Amino acid sequence: MVTAPPQVRAAHLKTLLATLADGSPRDPTEGEDPLPSEVRDRIESAHRLSWLPAEDLVEVCRAAERRVGPGGLEAWGAAALKRMLQAPLFGAFYEAAMWLERRDPGVLIHYGVQAWPLLYSGCGDLLVEARGKGEVRLLHLPVPDLLRCETTLLPLLGGIAALTREAGCDVRVEADWSPNGERFVYTVRW
Repeated sequence: MVTAPPQVRAAHLKTLLATLADGSPRDPTEGEDPLPSEVRDRIESAHRLSWLPAEDLVEVCRAAERRVGPGGLEAWGAAALKRMLQAPLFGAFYEAAMWLERRDPGVLIHYGVQAWPLLYSGCGDLLVEARGKGEVRLLHLPVPDLLRCETTLLPLLGGIAALTREAGCDVRVEADWSPNGERFVYTVRW
């Protein structure tokens, strides 16, 4: 069976870069661009609907880690999700979901899972495994080797948490994962 190479929508990478540009460097003396110029050029010149290699996502996440530190990756992922929800198309769908579902975090996460294939291809499926009162468990599988690291995982967890926080809930997101495992489990509780 031939599997597609892991790819990410250029619009998503552009959002991540714009969010990174909004943040300030950890060390004010760090003036250089933390992202390799060829990666930045490829992302900036790509049409928003183009698919780019997931290696570019990894490089953007590494640049974010250099800029905000490992402890800032979740906040950066949350800020990127909020920026995405302000974009015309995603924002319209999100506002409709908020209005129709009366801010139910479980439903919002379900809608977020449905949007996954619009942004990621060959990066593993994201599925709702279980949904109960105050909790949703997500499966992410198979996770490609290059995405099995905290540098890409923490921004994703931040985005998942931000989606639920937008519904006005205090939330915790936990990940059961291993760099050697192709199946990650995310548990969201509010």
